[in-house]
Amino acid sequence: MPDGGLVIADIANQQVVRLDGGGEFVWKLGRAGGGPGEFTTVYRVAAGRDRGVLVYDASTREVTFISPEGRYLESRRFPFTFNVVDNLVAAAELTVLCHSCKEAPELGFVVGEVVITLS
Repeated sequence: MPDGGLVIADIANQQVVRLDGGGEFVWKLGRAGGGPGEFTTVYRVAAGRDRGVLVYDASTREVTFISPEGRYLESRRFPFTFNVVDNLVAAAELTVLCHSCKEAPELGFVVGEVVITLS
């Protein structure tokens, strides 16, 4: 994070934990489930725009946007599935760049980078 803090994917509890630059607890969001701010399989976290956080849920194919204060903002579903998402980058509002994303076998090809505008 820009302030030197960390965002941790707590896969055991299906939540995201934010620590400041000194390692102190700032906030946590999520639990197992399918509702807003809930996760099935927290797979990747990344710094979002404006110091917020992106969370990719591999089971639901959704990217969840979290405010810098730890509030759930919204979730958007990828239009297709990936076998692997190595990294997420917030490129612009509702636009996510995925590095080394491998598309599902039914699509028949591998993509090095994908830019997706989520609607």
